[in-house]
Amino acid sequence: MLFSQNRIYILVCEGESEVAYIQELNRLFRELEIKVALKPVPVGTGFYGKVVATYKKTRKNNPRTPIHIWVDWDIYARNDRDCWTSYSRKPSGIPDFCFFRQNFEDFLATHLTETELTRWLEVCRQAGHLRLPLHSEEYLPLFKSNLFPSYSKGNLPFELTEGRIRQMLENHSKQEMPLSSEVAEFISEIVNQL
Repeated sequence: MLFSQNRIYILVCEGESEVAYIQELNRLFRELEIKVALKPVPVGTGFYGKVVATYKKTRKNNPRTPIHIWVDWDIYARNDRDCWTSYSRKPSGIPDFCFFRQNFEDFLATHLTETELTRWLEVCRQAGHLRLPLHSEEYLPLFKSNLFPSYSKGNLPFELTEGRIRQMLENHSKQEMPLSSEVAEFISEIVNQL
């Protein structure tokens, strides 16, 4: 992914949580005088067919604007509704997806200190979430009880600061990081322009 200053990037994403994160990223970029704006286009789901349909519609209306796709890995890992099967056969006109592994909440956990993240990874290991991602009704209670009791979809459980972004990037730089995410690579390329 190549980035230039004064650019807009459209992000086709799952839903309100990702939109809230993107809005906070935009606020942070303005504060840091990074001349990149991210425009979220929520799909309402991560299922392959709906994501691709939204991408195609967005591409048609924005033929020159770079578009990236941010979705959770969990339904692809489980091949729910043949998501992975469809993705593995995607045509060349559809870009590679940037996945949150295993899901957006796990990505949020990577913004925490190494100690807090290690504790969360142990919870994930014990629940089998790193082998085969849990469904939301299973992982959300674990996420709330272990990390953010007041978390709700569409709201970030912390203020997104430069320090949190740097912590997330540091956590993702570790080779053994089981929650690695292409989204982190995307953000890294933008913030490392400083």
